[in-house]
Amino acid sequence: MRVRYFITFLLITTSLLHAGRRELGFQLLAALKPQGIVSGRSGETTRDKITRLIAEGADLSVHDDLDGSTPLHWAAQDAPLSVVTLIRTTMMKRQQGDLLYARDNDGMTALHWAVIAGRHIVSNYLACEMVGHEPVDNHGNRPFDLAVNQKNPDFELATLVLHREDCMKIWIREKNEAGIAYLNKHYPDLKARNLEPWEAYREERRSFSRERLDVESGFDSSGGDDECCVMDQGTACSLFWCGGCVICGLGMIFLGATTRGV
Repeated sequence: MRVRYFITFLLITTSLLHAGRRELGFQLLAALKPQGIVSGRSGETTRDKITRLIAEGADLSVHDDLDGSTPLHWAAQDAPLSVVTLIRTTMMKRQQGDLLYARDNDGMTALHWAVIAGRHIVSNYLACEMVGHEPVDNHGNRPFDLAVNQKNPDFELATLVLHREDCMKIWIREKNEAGIAYLNKHYPDLKARNLEPWEAYREERRSFSRERLDVESGFDSSGGDDECCVMDQGTACSLFWCGGCVICGLGMIFLGATTRGV
């Protein structure tokens, strides 16, 4: 009977502890959000509150009821890098998994959030920790895509979340002139290490320029049927003008003979 009571006591205690940690986790979520409206202890800064809640055992795996975000999502968007690393390392020490790959309701990871917020240092840290893995959200966007496919592309951020040589290959394939110009300016050594794709791209651009010039001048450099047509038109014009000259000459001779007869 005593054993049964003891087991029941343990279960109730564990349940209460778990509920308490989850409550601390939601308090942590609220503290990490930009408004930071949850009250803390007297004289306690938001950063101090975050550190205290983690130390008190806040559940770092909680997900926001509205968007499915985790504490790491909000830290990646607004908190200092030290808070980002603290949340991640604490989670790993507790052997509760890695929040790097946790996703919100849109399938976005903390790295997606950091890129959208334009946070270069945090984005680079998260990308280095996720090396070899490119997370894709529910709309098929990688963090790299979010950095480039916006009104004002952030090419520097793109090179922080994806290896520069991979950026180069993508921008050459997509003919992204602005991205290639950025690499040319800031990383000229890429050419020396990757001559083949650079030369292939340059030759493609030269070929494109020649074709465009030919189209604008009305000449097809391919040497096909269109070229023959252009030459035939020129020959016809020459024959036309020569025939006109002969007729004009005969007319003048006839006019002279008529004048002498008169």
